[in-house]
Formats: sequence, structure tokens, C-alpha cells
Amino acid sequence: MSLRGCLESLRPAAARALTPVPSPVTGRGAPPPNLSSVFSPSPGDGRGGQGVRAQRIASALALFLLFLLSATALAAKDEVSGTFTLHGESTFFQHVYASEETDPKDPEESYLVLLLSDKPIAEADRRSARLAELARQGKIHALKVRWRFGYDDLAVVPFHSKVPETGSTVRGLGTIDLQGLDDKNIEALVASKKLGQDWHYRAQIKAALRKGGIAEVEPDYKEKVAGAPGKGVPPGPRTGKVGDPLFNLKKDLGRLGYEFDAENFLTAVKDGNAEAVRLFLKG
Repeated sequence: MSLRGCLESLRPAAARALTPVPSPVTGRGAPPPNLSSVFSPSPGDGRGGQGVRAQRIASALALFLLFLLSATALAAKDEVSGTFTLHGESTFFQHVYASEETDPKDPEESYLVLLLSDKPIAEADRRSARLAELARQGKIHALKVRWRFGYDDLAVVPFHSKVPETGSTVRGLGTIDLQGLDDKNIEALVASKKLGQDWHYRAQIKAALRKGGIAEVEPDYKEKVAGAPGKGVPPGPRTGKVGDPLFNLKKDLGRLGYEFDAENFLTAVKDGNAEAVRLFLKG
């Protein structure tokens, strides 16, 4: 049993130990014990005095256990610090919900799901359709980060009234740095690559990891192609600064999962990605 579970199981006993015992003379509850005199014998204490001291020790122990329980509860509080930025306007994340959920297509696989938001979200409202509805109403600005355990499979789902991809999976845009992960807790840094898109995010999180449920895998975002209604292209960076002569090149690199910089060029070389290397050299 965990420390928290142990302390929780002792809570009822601690409460009983701190409950005043009615006096056989007045019927009123005795006052709380003076903890400074817990181990101090009373004058003339005999066998009855030993019982009083034992009761005082039990009361002091109960107070100590309640203190530990409170401290543990505070330490387990979920934390998030970061922003979601659209066209230079930032919204601060205030809440994070972390869970490990089963892959709907393979019960042997699972996803790490992080839901970040500027407003609290009730558990009943955390399904994608409801999140998209709340976002369209301007009630929340949120982001879901979904990583399949053990694979290079990271996707994000934005929920923002002014983001076209709201409620859809966007791939090749995010990164995750798992700084700490076990069966009960997660600590990580999530951030977007800068590939010329209109929106980006960055957040440091520390949260308890809830287990259970089936992961919801939202459909990939499909951007309409001018002059070809009904057809789409794989999700990629959105339009960035107008007039950038390298914008299309950066966009193509983004679809391959690379940013346009020296470090990513070396990574493309190491990966043996000939198409990416060709694009880098072209720029």
C-alpha cells in the first residue's frame, strides 16, 4: 500500500482519537490534549496516569498522521505552466489532466493523453465532441497531446474557436520531453515545432497519472485544396509570414518532421532522409 493509501486508512482512527471523551461527571467532552505535556506525567500519577499518558500519545500521533496526510495531498496537486499562442496572442494553461488510455484498435497498446486547458474541465466534458463545442462557444482554450507508448507516434488536438484544426488530429507538429514517468505520475515538457504555423504552444507539466478508459483518436485534419472540393492533403503547417521566399520549402520540411535549421539538417542526414536533405540544400 502506498504512503497516501496508508494515511487515508488511518484517517478514521485519527478522527476518533481526537474526538473529546464525555466526562462521567459533567457529560461534557473533555478539552483537546495539551501536546506540550503529552509525555509529562501528572503529580501522583499511578496506573490511571499511565492511561492518560497513553491517550495523549495516541492523540499526538493522530495529529501527526493528519498533518502527513494533508502534506501528501498538497504534494500530489497537478501543476502546469505554459501558453497556447495564436497570432501572437497567448492564453495561459491553468489545468492539466493526465491519463493512460487503451488503444481502441489494440487492447495491448496504450496512449499517454495530456489535456491542457485555461479553464477547469469536468470529467464528463472531456470527450472530443464536447471539447470542440465548448471551444467554439469560447468557453475554453485547450490542447490534447496524445503519445502512443513505445512508438514515435505523437499527435496534438487543438480546441480553440479561432483555430481551423479544432477537434482534429495534427501530426508532425509537436515534441514531448518525458522528464519523469512511472505508474502513478508524469513530469514532462510539451512544445510545438516552429514550422510557420499560426499557432504554437509550450507547457511544463507535473501531474498524477490516471489509468483506465479507451483513448479517443480524433480523425486527422484535412485542409481543403483550392479548386479541388472534397479533396485534402495531410495535415501540415498553416500559413505563416506573407512574403517569406522559403515558406513553401519550410512547409514541405515540416510535413517531413523537420524544422529549417542546421541541427535538423544534420538529423536528416543521420536519418538518411534523401528528400529532406535535398530540400535543405535547396534552401
